[in-house]
Amino acid sequence: LGVAPGAEVRVRSEFGGEGTFRCQEGKVPRGMIFVPYRPPTCKLMGSTTDGTGMPTSKNWEVEVEAIQ
Repeated sequence: LGVAPGAEVRVRSEFGGEGTFRCQEGKVPRGMIFVPYRPPTCKLMGSTTDGTGMPTSKNWEVEVEAIQ
């Protein structure tokens, strides 16, 4: 996306949730993002827990959009 550190992006998950996040550089593979588990990430999670009591929080397909 060419988003500079400090810029904001909107992330939409395959579960229909959406959140806004501020970018910073990190060591992750190209095409991948990392978002620490915090309240905004809960908006991205689905409701299925597969019996664990916690929704899946890894390996999601997401849409990332730069906020101008």
